[in-house]
Amino acid sequence: MLPLYMMTFNGAQDIAVVLETMYQATFANDIQHVIIDNLQFMLGNRSEQMDKFTYQDYVIGEFRKFATREKVHVTIVIHPRKEDSNLPLQISSIFGSAKATQEADNVLILQSTKSNSSHYYRKYLEICKNRFDGDVGNVALYFDRQTLCMSLPSVKNKSTETVHSSVKNDFVAQKKKYNVKGEFSTPSSWTEKWVSDTN
Repeated sequence: MLPLYMMTFNGAQDIAVVLETMYQATFANDIQHVIIDNLQFMLGNRSEQMDKFTYQDYVIGEFRKFATREKVHVTIVIHPRKEDSNLPLQISSIFGSAKATQEADNVLILQSTKSNSSHYYRKYLEICKNRFDGDVGNVALYFDRQTLCMSLPSVKNKSTETVHSSVKNDFVAQKKKYNVKGEFSTPSSWTEKWVSDTN
C-alpha cells in the first residue's frame, strides 16, 4: 500500500502557503501525486486586488507551473456550476473560466444521471479530455459493498480468479517478509483490469 500524506489545512488558504507545503512534501517525501480537494473551498480567502475568476486562473496557473517544474501529477477537484441536474455535465459546466480545462492534461467528470425507466442513478466517470493519448469515453462505476469503493463492473471468469489467487499469494509472502499484520483485500476490478491489460 502506498503512503498517504495529508496537508493539515482546512478552509480558505493562501496559495503561497499551499505551494510551499507542496514543495516541501515533494522534496522531503518524494510525493508524485497531489490532490487539491476542492478548489472553490481553498479559494475562499482570495486576493483583494483580483476578482474570483482572475484569482482562480492565477491559482490554476501556479499549480500547472508546480506540476511541470516538479514533475508531479496534480489533481484539482472543481465543483460544477449550478445547472439542470437532469442533464449530463459538460466541460463548460466546470466552475470558473476556461483556463481550468485549457491548462489540464486530463479532464474527468464524475457523472450521475437518472435512468428514465427507474429511480436508480447511473454513475460513470467520463473522460472528456486526454491530451497525450487522445482517447475519451465513459467508464461505468458500481458500488462494491465489500470494499466500500466505487469500482468497475465485476466480471467472473477463470483467468480473473487465477490472477486474484496469485495476487493474494504475493500479498501473503510480502506480509511475512516485512512482518506486517492485516487482511488481504483487493477489489475484483483491480485484477480484472490487470487481466484485460495482459491479454
